[in-house]
Amino acid sequence: MENHHIAAAFQLMAQEETNIFAGTSSQVRDVVRRYAIELVLATDMKQGSPQSPGGALPATKSGAVAGPVQGILDDDLRLITLQMVLKVSDLGHLAHGRDVHRRWVQLLEEELFRQGDQELAAGLPVSPLMDRTKAGVTRSQAGFYSLVCLPQLMAFTTVFPGCSPMLDQARDNLAASVPVTVRITKQLVRTKENGEPVWEDGSDRKFK
Repeated sequence: MENHHIAAAFQLMAQEETNIFAGTSSQVRDVVRRYAIELVLATDMKQGSPQSPGGALPATKSGAVAGPVQGILDDDLRLITLQMVLKVSDLGHLAHGRDVHRRWVQLLEEELFRQGDQELAAGLPVSPLMDRTKAGVTRSQAGFYSLVCLPQLMAFTTVFPGCSPMLDQARDNLAASVPVTVRITKQLVRTKENGEPVWEDGSDRKFK
């Protein structure tokens, strides 16, 4: 998906009416292209966290996070830093207040379930987390926090301590995730033909 997104973006920018770099030099365009590709591809969860040769951002030779960034970054470390910033931004709702985070998770789960409905209707195997008769992403949030979100935020806030409130809020959301996610998964049982959710009590209330 990330490859498609960046390819589509460059195709769009190749058109005269949407070429935002028309007045720039080829050198600038080459740098922007390189950074755009590296940054977007780094958001792919299968790639793991962007890392320096030492193993973290920035790191000592032992692989431990060295601490807050100081001085001017070289090109490689600047790229790794930007990759981490974008990756943390991609997980942004996990560090929002509980109500905002909960709403995003609900909407994400319903989006995945709707894709699963279409796969089922087409006679295709239903993809993981997309079968609405089984547990969805709301039931996997605790594991996602522990294995993906918190390790990234811990490394990021070690280098950028001013972002520590994000880590604090993510930990708070994790503490509340288990009872909340069980309740949400049990409530949403199906959708109408027009895609609106139907809940366990038979109502069709919107997400709150």
